[in-house]
Amino acid sequence: MAIVEMRKLGVYGVKKNRKGTLEFLQRTGVMEIDDVPSDEIPFEKMDTSGERLRFQNIADEFEHVIELLKKYDTSRSGSLLNLENTQITRSEYEDIKKSRRDYYSKVKEILSLEKSLFESKATITRKENKIASLSPWSKLDIPLNSEKTNRTKIFIGTFNSTVSKEQLFEIISEGLTEPVPVEAEILYSESQITNVCVVAVNSVAEKVEENLRSNGFSKLPFLSHRIPIDAINKRKNDIVEEEKKIAETEKKLSSYAEFIPQFKIASDYYRTRSEKYRILGTLPQSEKVFFIQGWVEASKAESVAKALEEKFEDVVEIEQDDENAPILLKNNRFSEASEVVLESYGLPMN
Repeated sequence: MAIVEMRKLGVYGVKKNRKGTLEFLQRTGVMEIDDVPSDEIPFEKMDTSGERLRFQNIADEFEHVIELLKKYDTSRSGSLLNLENTQITRSEYEDIKKSRRDYYSKVKEILSLEKSLFESKATITRKENKIASLSPWSKLDIPLNSEKTNRTKIFIGTFNSTVSKEQLFEIISEGLTEPVPVEAEILYSESQITNVCVVAVNSVAEKVEENLRSNGFSKLPFLSHRIPIDAINKRKNDIVEEEKKIAETEKKLSSYAEFIPQFKIASDYYRTRSEKYRILGTLPQSEKVFFIQGWVEASKAESVAKALEEKFEDVVEIEQDDENAPILLKNNRFSEASEVVLESYGLPMN
C-alpha cells in the first residue's frame, strides 16, 4: 500500500467567512487541520470550551437514547438494521438539521421516561425489601407498633438466638408466681433469630420486660401502624401499580424507536458542531482575520486551494514539508469517496 504525498496548506480569511470555510473543510474531509502554536503567529485563540462541551453533551444524549431504544425496537426489520451503512441524501440531512430541536425535545422526553423507569424499578426494589423484612412478622394479628392496652403491655421484638416456646415461657416466668398472667407467641425462628410477641398484664409487665431484656431480647427496630399481613399486601399492590407504570413507560419508549435513524444523524450533526468549536479554539484569529493550517493530499492541494479562494475569498499558501508531513496510506475506496465529495462542490480533480 503506497504512501500518499501530502502538502501543507495555510489558509487566511476574513472572519465573516470563517464559519463557511471551516464547514467546507469538515464536510469534504479533505484537510487534516493542525493546531498552530501561539508563538508562531501574532493572533489570539478563542475559548470555545463551553460551546464544545455543550454540543458534545447533546450528542452524547442522542447516543445514549439510541442505545436505550435498541431494547424497545419491536419493528420486524429493526430501525437499527444496517444503520451504520445507510446513506442519506443532502436534502434528507438538511431536513433533519432543520428539525434538530424537535428531535432533541423527543430525546428529553425519552430521558424523562427513562428516569421514570428507574424510579419505578427502585420503588419495586424498596417494596420487595420491605416485604422481606415484614414476612417474618406475618403471623402477628395486631399492628407492629402496638405497645399496650388498658390492662396489658405488649412486647414485640427479637432474640438473637434460637428460642423454643418452652424456653420463652421459662424466661418470662422467672421470679414470678404461677400461674403467670402472660400470653406469648413465637412468630418466626430461623438462623439464630427468633421473633416473638409477649402480652403481659400491667401488674407483672415490668418484671416480664426485665426478664426479656436480660436474656437478649430487643424491641422491634421499625414500627408500622398496620397489621403485618396488611402492610405486606399493601406493598404487593404498590408493586403491581409500579409494574403497570413500567409497562406503560416501555410502550411509550417503543413508540420512539422509529426515530432512531434520525437521532443518529442528529447526533452526528451535534458531534460535528462540537468538533467545529474544538477546531475554532485552536485557530489563531484577530478581530477581522483568521488562520487555518493543515494537510491535504498533494493531488488535491491545488483544487482545494482554488475552491477556498473562489468560494470564500480566502488566501491559501501551499507548502511542501516532507519532514513534518503526516503519513497517509493510499486507500482507493477512501480516495474515490473523497473525490465524489469534492466533485459535488465543483472542484476539478486534476
